Amino acid sequence: MLPGVLQLQELSGPGLQQLSGEAKAAFVLYKYVPFDGLHVGGVAGAVLGAGGSEAWSSRAAAMVFLQVFWFRHCYQLAATDMEQLQAFVVGRLQDSKVEVRGLAAATLSGIIKALPAHEMDALRHTMLASVRRLFATPSATRRKRSSTPASRPSDSGVPAVAAAAAAAEVSLDAAGAAAFAQQQGAVFLAEAQAVVQGLKAFVLSSPYDVPAWMPEVLMALVAAANSRNPLVRRDASKSLSEFKRTHEEDALEQLRGMLGEEQWEAMTQVTSSASYFV
Repeated sequence: MLPGVLQLQELSGPGLQQLSGEAKAAFVLYKYVPFDGLHVGGVAGAVLGAGGSEAWSSRAAAMVFLQVFWFRHCYQLAATDMEQLQAFVVGRLQDSKVEVRGLAAATLSGIIKALPAHEMDALRHTMLASVRRLFATPSATRRKRSSTPASRPSDSGVPAVAAAAAAAEVSLDAAGAAAFAQQQGAVFLAEAQAVVQGLKAFVLSSPYDVPAWMPEVLMALVAAANSRNPLVRRDASKSLSEFKRTHEEDALEQLRGMLGEEQWEAMTQVTSSASYFV
C-alpha cells in the first residue's frame, strides 16, 4: 500500500483531486505507523522505489516519510538497508528540484544524529574534500592565471574550455567546445549544490551547540559562499544564515574562540548583514 500512497501525492485533473487529497491524508497517518521487524525491509524498499520516481512529488514524499521512519526503525533495519537509505538521501542532494534537495538536507541531518562517530566523520570528510576540489584557493587560482591565461575560471566556477578539454584529453572544435563548457558547468553546479546541502545537513544536526568539527564545516560554506556561481552563493549563504538563526550569542562567542582571526573575518564578510557578527 505504501508505494501507491507515495506515488499519488500529486495528481492533476479535476476528477483526481479527491483521490489526491485522500492519498495525502493517508500519507500523514502512514508516517506514524510502527512496523515490526518483518516489514521494515519492505518499507525501506518502498521508500527507495519512490525515491527513483520521475515525479518530484513522490521523491519529496519519500524524504518526508523517511525523516520519521528512520528515527522509529533504524535500529531494526539491516545493515544493507541502512546503507542504501543513506546513499539514497545523499544522492537526492543533487536532485533537479530545489524542494527535494532541501528535504534531503533536512533528512540527512536526522540521519547524521544517529550515525556512529566514525561514519559521521567519514561522510563529513568526503564532503569537505569535495569543497577543496570544487572551490580552489585564491592563491592557487592566481598561480593558474599567471601561468596559463586560457585556464581562467568561467562564471560557473569551473575551468574554461581549453584547460578542461586538456585535462580530459579531448580535441574540440568551436561547437564541441561550447557543448563541453555547458556540460562542465552543469556538472559543477550539481556537485556544488549537493555538497553545500550536505554541509547544511551537518549544521542542522547541531542546532544549538558548536561541536569540534563545526568550524571546518562553516569555513567550507564560507568558501562556497564566495563562488562565482550565484546559485551556489545563495545556497551557502542560506546555510550560514541557518547556523546564525539557531545559535545564540554564547555559541557564537564559542565559535569565535575556535576560529583564527582571518577565519573569523572571512565569516564576518560573508554574513555582514547580521548583527551577531559585528
